[in-house]
Amino acid sequence: MLEQLRILNPKLIITLGEFSTRNILNFKFNKFADVVGNIYEVNGYKILPIYHPSPVSPKSYKGNIPILKKLKETHI
Repeated sequence: MLEQLRILNPKLIITLGEFSTRNILNFKFNKFADVVGNIYEVNGYKILPIYHPSPVSPKSYKGNIPILKKLKETHI
C-alpha cells in the first residue's frame, strides 16, 4: 500500500469508516465520531475520515454531507 501511495501521491486520502481510519491514522482514538470530518497528516499525506457510505451505517450519506461541503470550501 505504501508503494502505491508513493506512486499516486494523492493530495487527500478519504478513509471510509472506522476500520480503514484506524489502520491509517498513527494515533489511537476512542470514538470514531471524534475524528470524522477532521483532516490529519500522516507521513506527509492528508487523511480525511468520513462515515462509511453503506446503507446500514446510521450516519452514512447524511452524516457525510456537511463534511463534503466543508471539503469543497477548502479547495484541497
